[in-house]
Amino acid sequence: MIKNEASNELEKTFAELYISSAINLKNSTMNIANFYDKKCNFIRKQICILENEEPLKFFKKSHKNWEDKLHDLSQKYDDAFTKFIEECKELESIMEILTFKSKKI
Repeated sequence: MIKNEASNELEKTFAELYISSAINLKNSTMNIANFYDKKCNFIRKQICILENEEPLKFFKKSHKNWEDKLHDLSQKYDDAFTKFIEECKELESIMEILTFKSKKI
């Protein structure tokens, strides 16, 4: 009887540890997703500002530099958005695990 109670207590403690670890993982993943969301918004604002500062095509060197900066910002935005989507997918997986595990416990 004592072994059974100890085993149940150990299982309960392990389950609580597992759930708290998953919750911490969810929170940190959510924070990372929020970071990439804010980074995307910041870069988008920079792109809008840069688009409004387009030099005349007559100034070829200045226009080329402007195009390069715009291309770099667009690439940074694409990278940040891709990472944001990856974090959202990871968060979705974690939420499924938490939902599934909490139903079983």
